[in-house]
Amino acid sequence: MALILVLSACQRPDLGASTSLAGKTLKGTATSATGTFAGMEGYQFITNFSHNTFETKNASGALESAGLYNFNAERLILQSTGGLHPQKTIEIKLKFTDHQSGTYEINGPTGQQTGIFSIQ
Repeated sequence: MALILVLSACQRPDLGASTSLAGKTLKGTATSATGTFAGMEGYQFITNFSHNTFETKNASGALESAGLYNFNAERLILQSTGGLHPQKTIEIKLKFTDHQSGTYEINGPTGQQTGIFSIQ
């Protein structure tokens, strides 16, 4: 019985366990970009989430995108209905390094963007 307790205590916690981002804010900074994302290194954005909707603004506060989202473990899907990217769906892979931050990756048909994020 003690062995089982020791093994379960050594397991890595599920860092991306939350399934809802409602009421939270994701702040991100692009660290590398290729293709259609080229030249966006250093780009900063803030995404606010409510029940099942999101709104993304750039560092100046201008609306970039808004619509519906789905979040499951390490995958965030944004379905934009407004802003600069209407009718676009973007899949973002999140790799948590702790419960509130990590790195992200967007792979599109014409480019890639990676960066860092924090969730508050």
